[in-house]
Amino acid sequence: MKKTSLIPICNAIFNADTIVLTDGEKLLRLNNVFDLDLIHTLQDLKADIDGSQEVRNRQVWDVQLEDDDTEAIKSAVETAMDTKYQHMGVILLEDSDGYYTPKHTETDNVNASMQVYLPADNCALPNTGSIVYDGIQEYQVPFVPNTGYILSNSNTTVHSSGVPVKPGHVRRSVYFYFKK
Repeated sequence: MKKTSLIPICNAIFNADTIVLTDGEKLLRLNNVFDLDLIHTLQDLKADIDGSQEVRNRQVWDVQLEDDDTEAIKSAVETAMDTKYQHMGVILLEDSDGYYTPKHTETDNVNASMQVYLPADNCALPNTGSIVYDGIQEYQVPFVPNTGYILSNSNTTVHSSGVPVKPGHVRRSVYFYFKK
């Protein structure tokens, strides 16, 4: 990743719209996360690494970033969340026909998550984005390319994807997960 590509990511994190949930956890809504070069790199990345098909029409690719890039992104999220993380992992996701994630929390080994939506041919509709549940209140993060969210405590905050991906459409994103 070019060092200049880190500037938009860090700016998006530091300038995010922040919602404090009733339990004190945070939902940050991100805009203009990646520069155009990085978007193209991420779109082409799946051709360079092996993917593994999961159930429910989701393809997953593990992404390895340079140590400096990992540290810069992790540090920006740590500052925004006022929390230290021991590890950050990155995966590229591509969801297709009918993919949907019901209400859930992440496993105990994922303490925070950041998902950024990417453009794709036949891009999924906005209502396939993520929903965060806060008691009776719901916060939708529409699937709009180059936007996304950070959720401060993914293993206690209930969230889901929006409506299932329509046949012929693709919901592509990059997912960062953080462990304490």
